[in-house]
Amino acid sequence: MRSLKLLLCIIALVYSIGMQCALNIAGDVTETGNATVLSGVVLDESSVPVSGVQIVVFKLSDDSITPPVAVDTIITDSKGSYSVELNPAYYVLKMVAPSDTMAAMTMPFEMEEGKTKELPPAVLEPSVIYSGVVLCNYGIPTRVLLGGTQH
Repeated sequence: MRSLKLLLCIIALVYSIGMQCALNIAGDVTETGNATVLSGVVLDESSVPVSGVQIVVFKLSDDSITPPVAVDTIITDSKGSYSVELNPAYYVLKMVAPSDTMAAMTMPFEMEEGKTKELPPAVLEPSVIYSGVVLCNYGIPTRVLLGGTQH
């Protein structure tokens, strides 16, 4: 239950700072020479690999003002595995099962030049999607709080 609260907090935080939601984004981070491989596996709550999970790759900015930018979309294979080439930077992954009722999000991580990275297994948990518009007063971002969470 605590991990579900953490997931909801991360999702609320990311969406409250303006994360751009995107589907089927053409990769724009695989420039020649700098890219290294990121890989991992997505599991359900019973530790069974999940195929067909859509993973959106968000690049985090160097400052805290600019929202994360969706830079690539990948799909897990029949073994729940994924692999993508990324340039050195900080990233976070949003994962959504084909049914849209299960989701996961990674903690921010850094890709370093010349170093491959394997993330620990991501476990999908039941999710709820809230949609709407967050209005700002005088250009000041509005804070979004979810009931039943710690943040």
